[in-house]
Amino acid sequence: MPDNRDINLYKALSKPYEAILAAELELSPQSDPEVLHRFRVSMRRIRSIIRLIQSEGYIAIDNKLIKILKKIASFSNQIRDMDVMLSYLRGYEGLAGISGIYASFERIREEDINQFVAMLRFEKIITKINKKISSLLDTLDSDKIALSLNSVTARLLDDFTAVELEYRAILSGSDRDMAHLHNFRKECKKLRYQGEVLDDKTVDKLVQHCKQIQTILGNLHDRNVWIIQIGSVDSEHGKKELIQHLESEREKYLSEFEEYIITQFNDSVREEIKRSLSV
Repeated sequence: MPDNRDINLYKALSKPYEAILAAELELSPQSDPEVLHRFRVSMRRIRSIIRLIQSEGYIAIDNKLIKILKKIASFSNQIRDMDVMLSYLRGYEGLAGISGIYASFERIREEDINQFVAMLRFEKIITKINKKISSLLDTLDSDKIALSLNSVTARLLDDFTAVELEYRAILSGSDRDMAHLHNFRKECKKLRYQGEVLDDKTVDKLVQHCKQIQTILGNLHDRNVWIIQIGSVDSEHGKKELIQHLESEREKYLSEFEEYIITQFNDSVREEIKRSLSV
């Protein structure tokens, strides 16, 4: 019988699943960007739970469900990235001088959200997800399947090795190597969301640091992407000044990251995280 240190997979999966259904009802080309954000976060949590289920091999997960979730993530990520950029540009002090640039990205965002919502409706994506996750929930509930917390933390400890490998690569190589920084962020993001599924004090420090690293490197990644996107826009008015401003901010976030991994994510902190996952 599972004890109180086991993870009830039925409860863990039910919450984001219900959140998806609620957000999908609100989702439209005119809805607030936060509706899409809630939708994406819930999808991300479901994918994290499915990864945990797959890692233990208790249940065979339908590959079609995994493909659908990846497709939604890929498409919605583009729209969310555009939402973040537009929000940033609205707060830019030189907004009046880049009206052409802003209007270009507004049009792209409008086209993307229209296409995304149409895809969800036309391909009956939510209906397909509903059917497959309902079936998965029935299996989890009827079989009373739970994951051992110790088993999952042991797997997270193994995954933490990938984070440390990227960490050492960053310190030993060029701190401007965006490939290593991107991989480091991806590994931290994966650990963060799987750690949040556990909702246990043994992973608190891991989640805290992964979240902070994800935030800093996310800001850095945004600037890199925006510089390229803005550089490709036809409108030249205010472009040079905006790109210079973004380049300056990129340097700031690089410095912030360098300081964080040296002072806040140092050897002793990482050893403490590994000890907590080994309990």
